Order: sequence, then C-alpha cells, then structure tokens
Amino acid sequence: MEHNKITRPDEIQQLSPDQLFQRVKPILRAGGLLASSALLQRVKPNLHRICWELGERWRQNPKLNGVAVGFDAYLVTTLCNTLRANDRHENPGVYDPHGKYQPNRETLELTDEIEAPTFILGKADDRIPSRHSWETLLAHAAANAGIEAASITALLSHVTGVASGTTRSPYKLARELGLSTDVARHQPATAPYLAIAVYLDALLDRPVATTRS
Repeated sequence: MEHNKITRPDEIQQLSPDQLFQRVKPILRAGGLLASSALLQRVKPNLHRICWELGERWRQNPKLNGVAVGFDAYLVTTLCNTLRANDRHENPGVYDPHGKYQPNRETLELTDEIEAPTFILGKADDRIPSRHSWETLLAHAAANAGIEAASITALLSHVTGVASGTTRSPYKLARELGLSTDVARHQPATAPYLAIAVYLDALLDRPVATTRS
C-alpha cells in the first residue's frame, strides 16, 4: 500500500507536527505503534525530533546493510525501531528486561488514533533492493515490525502456502492456524487471507488462486 512518502530530509522541517504524523502514520501502523493509545501519546511528541535525527544520519551514511537507499526507504526501515528504542530509554517500566513492550503494565485509553496492531508491506522497492527475494523482504519487514523470529517463520509458511496455491481459502488458512474444523468453518481467517492475497497480487503481479472449498 502506497503512502505519501518523505523522500528528502528537508521536507521534515517544512511540516507541522500533525502533518508529519499523517505522512508517517502508515509507517507507525506497520510497526505496531498505533496499537496502544498510551504508547502513541508518548511517541508523538518525539516524532519530529527523531525524524530529523534520522535525516541527519541518512545524510552522513545513506545505506542500510551496506546498500545505498533513498531516504523514504531509510525512514520506513528505521523509524519505528528508533522510536521504540527512545521509548524504552524514557519509560523502562513498561518494558521487560529483554526490552519487549508490556502494554499490560500501563492503563490504556481508547482514542481516535488507536488501531489494531498490523504492518503494511509494499513492493520490493519500498523496503530494500529488489535483488532480495520476496521472502527476504517479508521477513525483513516483519522483523522491523517487532515480530518475533518464531512468528516470522510461521508467517512465511502461511504466505508461501497462499502464494503456491496450497492454501486456497480462508477456511484452510484458519485450519493451518490451529483452529478446529468446526471453529474454522464458522470463523474462517478471512481478514489475514485477504491481506496476504492483496500483498501477493501487488508483489507478483498476478491473481492469487482461490477456491470456496
């Protein structure tokens, strides 16, 4: 999914805090930073400063893993991790000893901005150079979204199943996710299946095979 990317660090100084938030909101959503209103309220005041600092870092070394990238890709890859690191430093009480965010340690309030934790995957040139396979791109984006290694392995398995045609319906995906036959029939994994299909349609430039069975 495309968003209005920030392609030059100079743009940051030209944006108001709210304008900047709207421009990077898809990145924050992708990294799960819109999942908690308390986390979002802590992150937003630091957003302008951290985006500016990332712009300065990119000017000094516009590379990721030794590969030159545009500022938009640099921001996509580094912003959420940098915001989380800053939040861990400023609010250690809501993180465990391993640095994992523990939302149960704080009181959450619903706001208009709060959203379910998701992450958005774009085409190859939105993340890292296209010489990488889509599996590598997917694993890279998932890791940047804070997903643990074991879950990334399972994610790759499910997406590969849809891509290869082995998993051809929301019902089958629900079964692969561990739901019983009866539960899967009444609660098929429609949302994740459609999200995978849309991603693969855009990435592979061909329709994903589906079936009603």
